[in-house]
Amino acid sequence: MFEDILAQPSVVHQQQPAWLIPGEGRQLTTTYHVVVTVSLLSVITTLAILAPSLGDVLDLVGCATGSVIGFVLPALFSFKLDGYSHLALLIFMVGAVVGVVGT
Repeated sequence: MFEDILAQPSVVHQQQPAWLIPGEGRQLTTTYHVVVTVSLLSVITTLAILAPSLGDVLDLVGCATGSVIGFVLPALFSFKLDGYSHLALLIFMVGAVVGVVGT
């Protein structure tokens, strides 16, 4: 009884989501690719039309990316490389607050 169980290797196959091409790890099917591309293009075009000035858009992007690059990413890299530390958590929290309040 146990010989049959041990003789056959146990292989766990993960089922891929429907929006990915079978056999490809990260490639979208054509339908989903078109839907995502058109959706992003529509949202970005609408926001560009509704923006009162380019300066406001650049201020928003600069504040959001500046706090992410300056505070959040270094803290996340520290979590990944060194594991949990109180300093990395503090830097992450300060960066998140600065990013939310500044934006």
